[in-house]
Amino acid sequence: MDESKNSFRSAIEPFKGKRCLLRASSSLITLELWLRFEGLREETLSFSRHPALDEKVTLELRGATVCEFGTAALAPPDLRDSFGRLFEAAARVEVEGDLSAVVLFEAGRGY
Repeated sequence: MDESKNSFRSAIEPFKGKRCLLRASSSLITLELWLRFEGLREETLSFSRHPALDEKVTLELRGATVCEFGTAALAPPDLRDSFGRLFEAAARVEVEGDLSAVVLFEAGRGY
């Protein structure tokens, strides 16, 4: 994992267990899911739909050209106005090809 991914790891780990909105987009599809962030292991972001269910969603960072962590500037334009009220942090990942994903961490509470 290179230096930018290491700093990304350090920034995102404290949000383990938080509810988040994942928006993943490619040229073919845009998907939005409310999930719980399970953590970053190796080069994989892991999420679950609900703690009692065994459904997992993963996002591989191998091949990622962008790994950023920050605030409203990383949020999609249609969600920036809601950022301070609904969300407290954002992560953006772009993977070679045409996948981009934004994770918006819900303000205040976990699951």
